[in-house]
Amino acid sequence: MNDKNTTDYSEENELASEEQKAVFREATKTLAEMAVQLTQKRCAWIRHLLLMIVTLFGILISLHTSTKSSHAIQWSFALAVVLLLLSILAGSISAYSEIKYQSQARKMYLESALKAVHDGGKIGHTIAPTSRLIVICEIIFYIGMICGVLTLTLYALLVNFNWN
Repeated sequence: MNDKNTTDYSEENELASEEQKAVFREATKTLAEMAVQLTQKRCAWIRHLLLMIVTLFGILISLHTSTKSSHAIQWSFALAVVLLLLSILAGSISAYSEIKYQSQARKMYLESALKAVHDGGKIGHTIAPTSRLIVICEIIFYIGMICGVLTLTLYALLVNFNWN
């Protein structure tokens, strides 16, 4: 009688284990899909902001006159231009991350598929890690954008109110 209870218990554990594995596979699949969507939405947001900053930079350069003005006005303009350029560069690198992320995820999935073929198992869902450089570039992008716009506001105030 004790052997029958032990057998029933191990069969229940196997069934529970298979159910847990199925739930885990479904959860990792959903997580992988969410990670891809998050990366795509983040990069779309960065591209949108990049378009606005590049437009602002183009307008700023094209409408700037080279009249004699105080050093504060000249320095605020130069600083705004440099900050916007830094922001554009960092944002471009960050937007490129979507391509790198997709490539890395594809490579990891291929490795998982090859391992599954050799081991006779199932293909696992993979989530590629985000590079530290990309995270730093994204932070520089946001900080540069905010500081550039604030410096540009300072420049506009200095020009319009002739504060020296």
